[in-house]
Amino acid sequence: MCPRFIARKQLESMRDHGYTLTSAFEFEFMLTDAESKQPLFSDHNLFSHYKFAPYEPFMYEFDSFLAGSGVDIESYQLEYSHGQFEVATNAASGIRTPDMGFILKEALKEICVQKHQRATFMTKPSATQFANGLHFNHSVFNLAGSNLFYDAESDSNLSDIARYWLAGLVAHAGALVAICSPTVNCYRRLHQPWTPGIANWAISDRMTCFRVKAKNEKRTYIENRIPGGSANPYLVVAATVAAGMDGVKRKLKCPVEKEDGAKRLPDTLSQALQELQSDVIMVEALGEQFVRWFVKVKTEVELEQLKDVDITKMDVEKERQLYFEML
Repeated sequence: MCPRFIARKQLESMRDHGYTLTSAFEFEFMLTDAESKQPLFSDHNLFSHYKFAPYEPFMYEFDSFLAGSGVDIESYQLEYSHGQFEVATNAASGIRTPDMGFILKEALKEICVQKHQRATFMTKPSATQFANGLHFNHSVFNLAGSNLFYDAESDSNLSDIARYWLAGLVAHAGALVAICSPTVNCYRRLHQPWTPGIANWAISDRMTCFRVKAKNEKRTYIENRIPGGSANPYLVVAATVAAGMDGVKRKLKCPVEKEDGAKRLPDTLSQALQELQSDVIMVEALGEQFVRWFVKVKTEVELEQLKDVDITKMDVEKERQLYFEML
């Protein structure tokens, strides 16, 4: 039931079919004071180089550690919310992407403790600020190194394999939500501006569940926008591959862009867990034992501890007590 083993198993299954996965993550997190747990800054500074400058020495130290640990970073930047940053990894093949993600998250939290700060990947630590996401960009290559999502002869530059893959993602979106938004708190993020609410896709549309970028062979990929900051990178990879490969193997018909009447994503963790349990294909791919224990822990620990929480209300204190330090 090791998340890394589950991800590796899905990637090995891809390879058995002649495919490899090239992917990257965009990690959003918040930096806070260690004692007060309040953000290090309290204004909106999206993409501001000037406001980023005071944190450059810290990020340089962090980046140096990551480079020495084999983690390849593409960019650092401020995000919109108070104390919020984004770190994007460069694209890598196979298991290396979630491996880099695991090291990144653990290293950041440990370095922050040494600096008398805290870093949290909790999806929505503040009811009044935008949430932390974990967008997952990915494409499928053949063993010769060609991007199989790209087709220059197609009007949209999307190949049949890309469309089959998208169909699989859309078909299993409910189960994907359980894995990619795995906490009670995550459902404060979904169904909000700039986050998914419907099981759909479109080219270059940030309001959809799966955003497609289709420019050329090197720049054609799918962005899974479901994952919240709390998600486990290994499980995001495993579930995304399981859903996409089902579409490829069964040659599922891809719905039209932003299809009318597309299914609404689960509104709560409880609903998402039900979707996962009822998705026979995803249960088989991820492993019946894993799904059983995943649901059991989520139900008997998190849902039980937070049974009085109403995610339509503004009070997140109980969720912070459970998730802030842990995530």
